[in-house]
Amino acid sequence: MSISLKDMTDEMKERLIYDADETENDIISKLTKNKVEFQKKLDANDRSVYWCFAGVFGVCFKDLRNIDLSSFTSQQLSRIPFSTLTIFPSKEKLPAGFDYKKLLLSGKDALPSSIKKLHKKGITGKGITVAVIDKYNDFYNGDVNKNNITIVDRISPKSRSDWHGYMVSSTICGKDNGIAPDCAFIYYPVTTDFENKTDEQYIKELYQDMMRCLKDILKRVDKGEKIDVVSISGSFDMCRTNEEKFKNIKCKEELDYEKIKVELAKNGCYVITAAEFWNDFSYCYKTDNFADKDDLDNYTTFRSKDNICVIGAGKTYPLSGTKNEYFYDGTLGSASWAIPQVAAIFALAKQENSDLNYIDFVELAKQTCDTNKEGVRIINAERICVKAKDKFNKNTKIIEK
Repeated sequence: MSISLKDMTDEMKERLIYDADETENDIISKLTKNKVEFQKKLDANDRSVYWCFAGVFGVCFKDLRNIDLSSFTSQQLSRIPFSTLTIFPSKEKLPAGFDYKKLLLSGKDALPSSIKKLHKKGITGKGITVAVIDKYNDFYNGDVNKNNITIVDRISPKSRSDWHGYMVSSTICGKDNGIAPDCAFIYYPVTTDFENKTDEQYIKELYQDMMRCLKDILKRVDKGEKIDVVSISGSFDMCRTNEEKFKNIKCKEELDYEKIKVELAKNGCYVITAAEFWNDFSYCYKTDNFADKDDLDNYTTFRSKDNICVIGAGKTYPLSGTKNEYFYDGTLGSASWAIPQVAAIFALAKQENSDLNYIDFVELAKQTCDTNKEGVRIINAERICVKAKDKFNKNTKIIEK
């Protein structure tokens, strides 16, 4: 273990987007008091389980040495975010079978074997450009190779970096679990937030922020710059998917937003947002966080089994506010880090076949997926890339009817 919150430097504290006001006892007391409800949410595949009881950072910055956690099950405890800064109690105060060191190690090596095989063949996204529009990320943590990053419209260095941008960036090109670690990576930070705004104002400003970024991307593409895919997972599309109150809010920028996505696609640049993602994809997660990552029968999903799943949790991410620390996400996953997975796998397939479009990529994902005993369809990046390379040329459709 490294250091607890009280030992963090002022610089590290300033970089935290959240102040982590709750004490160790506050969090554990809440979890203990609501243990039955906590388990019900887990059993019901309810993603709100960790937002309700442990927050985004869980016990990532907490010293738990004096707290008895033995009344929890190992699976319950594994669903609460923790980090290399978390100080756990002795074995006697932990549930049987809970091995946080094992989870941290497995979480740093969470890429499916199909993707690792591609990396060994040199299929790492090299020569492909991925753009991301997301919350401000200062890239202070060393997880992402800064040599491959272009940051557009850099915000004041005094701005606090958001954890969301860290997780998205790490998913695409992180050192440990990056799917396309050698892609050229363009990052567009946005600043729109909920504070002191009506729902209508928030959606309008978010549209405007997205349009600002997409217009710049279109301008670059029109000038001949090659940008292959754009991942947007912290957007109004997500708000409308997750929250009923946003679904009926309309603004004039919405039509322009859809038009620019079509225009970019005509130029070979494909924008993947929640809207595109949920049409064909979903995400799955481990039923047993301690099981092997390649045990496909250990995965389940809370969405339709008709959709193709990427693996949504059971991995580590860079810890916001720190230089080299990381945290384990053993929750039920999120579309926020599933959308960039699809974008990154598309980048790998594009490396194998530069003429591949997103529509054919989706069909390949459906044709080549694995299906487990529960009927969950799980994406297989290696088979997508093999088929994209072997079964396509400019005069022949990929899809074999």
